[in-house]
Amino acid sequence: MMERALNLEDGKALGERPVLATESYRETEGYPMIIRQAKALENVLMREGVSIGEDDLLAGSLVRQKTAHPGISEEVKRRYPEAQLNFVEFTGAGRFDLSRASPGLREALEYWRGRPTLHEMVRRARSPEDLAAQNGGVYSAGGLVDGHTLPDFERVLREGFRGLRAEAERRMGNLDPTDPESVRRRRFYEAARILCDAAVKYAQRYAHLAKEMAQREQNPERREELLRMAEICSWVPANPARSFREALQSVWFTHLIHMSSFGDVGGPASLGRLDQYLYPYYRRDLEQGKITREEALELIEHLWVKLYRQIDFQHVMIGGVRPDGKDGTNELSYICLEATEKLPLHRDIAARIHRNTPQEFLLRCCEVIKSGSSMLALWNDEVMVPALVEKGVSLEDARDYAVVGCVEVCIPGRSDPRTMAHNFNITKCLELALNNGRCMLTGEQLGPETGEPENFATFDQVMEALRAQISYFVRLAVGANIAAEVVQAEVFPTPLISLLTEGCLETGLDMTAGGARYNFTSPCLTGVANVADSLAALKKLVFEDKAVSMQELVEALRSNFDGRERLRQVLITRAPKFGNDEDCVDDLAREAVLCYCRELEKYRNARQGPFNPLIFGTTSANVKRFGKVTAATPDGRRAGEALAMSVAPSPGVALRGPTAALKSIAKVDYSKTPGGVSCIIDLHPTAVSGARGTEVLASLVRTFFDLGGCQISFNIVDEKTLREAQREPERYRHLVVRVFGYSDYFVNLDRELQEYVITRTCAGNP
Repeated sequence: MMERALNLEDGKALGERPVLATESYRETEGYPMIIRQAKALENVLMREGVSIGEDDLLAGSLVRQKTAHPGISEEVKRRYPEAQLNFVEFTGAGRFDLSRASPGLREALEYWRGRPTLHEMVRRARSPEDLAAQNGGVYSAGGLVDGHTLPDFERVLREGFRGLRAEAERRMGNLDPTDPESVRRRRFYEAARILCDAAVKYAQRYAHLAKEMAQREQNPERREELLRMAEICSWVPANPARSFREALQSVWFTHLIHMSSFGDVGGPASLGRLDQYLYPYYRRDLEQGKITREEALELIEHLWVKLYRQIDFQHVMIGGVRPDGKDGTNELSYICLEATEKLPLHRDIAARIHRNTPQEFLLRCCEVIKSGSSMLALWNDEVMVPALVEKGVSLEDARDYAVVGCVEVCIPGRSDPRTMAHNFNITKCLELALNNGRCMLTGEQLGPETGEPENFATFDQVMEALRAQISYFVRLAVGANIAAEVVQAEVFPTPLISLLTEGCLETGLDMTAGGARYNFTSPCLTGVANVADSLAALKKLVFEDKAVSMQELVEALRSNFDGRERLRQVLITRAPKFGNDEDCVDDLAREAVLCYCRELEKYRNARQGPFNPLIFGTTSANVKRFGKVTAATPDGRRAGEALAMSVAPSPGVALRGPTAALKSIAKVDYSKTPGGVSCIIDLHPTAVSGARGTEVLASLVRTFFDLGGCQISFNIVDEKTLREAQREPERYRHLVVRVFGYSDYFVNLDRELQEYVITRTCAGNP
């Protein structure tokens, strides 16, 4: 199964869903959009091809895809501009090679030509100043429900889709027919009924297939497996799960339906705290002799293979405190770790750690990390739980947090998190502060006039200019997010995830209309280390040592250090750098983050929820977008070069080892970033080799978390191995690296990104 997954031989056909969805949209023109969406997903679930592999113990498959962190093909951009992620039906088709597209897919694309689209309408609602800022590289704004969501799996396990349907029926029956608002709520409940029925019938299709296959099967053992599968699919997810096998199959079906609601290949989704909500079923079956640990491990391994994708956002979280505050580590937590270690398939998984986490569990996590499973990240409950409570989340719900996508925090089944709502390039803000609001690359006036830098007599004036730029652009970015939320609520609801989010079914409000219990917007800050290092260089070399004048420095930045290499080296070598445990620069990193977070605290989103910032850097933002449109910076970075990733130091400047780097990172106030954090530390394999190395790694994590660190993941690999993988990719197709918030196979990355990972890794190796 693993080999077939690696070779992309399993799974559903890419491009089938858009054809079926569009077929439904043709038939429902004139209907309310929430009903059209429900019926489109229903048509997909009723008519897409279903298959059961020869070794499957779980029914149902994801679509296979071959690209790492995929974008939209140039051919689709050119010929079908309306299909660029504007309708969820084409998140898969947009990546499809049209030279191999079926006539049906081409016809489906033609249907949408010239029709108004969600992204187009959002763009029209945004201000010229906002769009200019985005085009100039200050931020990129979204704000839509785009798949960064986590359903209420526990409720499906408790009630089944028939139970959810009954609740929708009851709520609809209580509506006042004379109330105008009841019309909208009635439509929501009608969409919920359609989707519940479709989910039940979808599973029944697999039940019938399994029975047919069992009748033809000659192997008695396999025949028994198929008959058991048929029985399970006949019962779940329609009804409450009664066993571990039923619970796992119910979760998997729910996940497949959830993914399909966001397009052909789905969106960044998550399974949440799998070990917590499945454990009661495992424990009961184990006590009653209905399952063994080995059988449960095999089923989890099947799930891991099923979840495998070339781009992996299907996150699983284990360990941590329970809602009652007690440790939640259990046998299923260890089983998930063992499955991760045994299968060389990159699988985004995280373990939550707190002061009462068993040392045995932390050591086991570190063993898995050392084994090459760089996808395993560790999170600090002692930081995340209070940070969420501060944003209005109840203590019980905060203790139940999980990650969706890469490192984006949400409350499972209870929140509309709107993660990655905008990516904010704080380094560009400093560039504009040092050029009176003008872009150094184009000369365009993007920000407010905050003074010509040659007139800055004190470092405080630099900070005042930076704060003014941040304040201005945060206001614009927030406005862009709110515009997107308002437009989506009016024209493009999300009935499936709303059905599976607490609060929506109770109120009859779609998630986009604020129906969830928690309505966050989680924007992303990037470029922290570059800003800290640049401010430290300005403070020391310009205002304290007076080794260079502000005019000379700004001219060097405008010219990208042309003819000024000596000055660039002075900036690199004589100024303190974030990542070396020096308060003079670490405090500036902390202040830069706080400045951004304080500005966000001034605003509420369109659903009257708070902004929950996260600190995160992506390849598309730091390497391919923001880095390329950000001018040279006072830390010695040249124009166009990548920005530092998330809260990690810039490559090559953390010269005092990983402990000093982690002490610097821990000084940032993560109580202000409840949206999540990505921290990647690169270690040479010799630093953690042997049994002693496991203890060293565990001690490093404990100390970092005791100091206030929020999240950490590791790359344990050397340059030699990465270079060999470049030369002989076939030999190293199982080599996984942590890229930013997600992991991927090194050989699947493009050359530019491979070189970035190598540079960062080599710089981090002691």
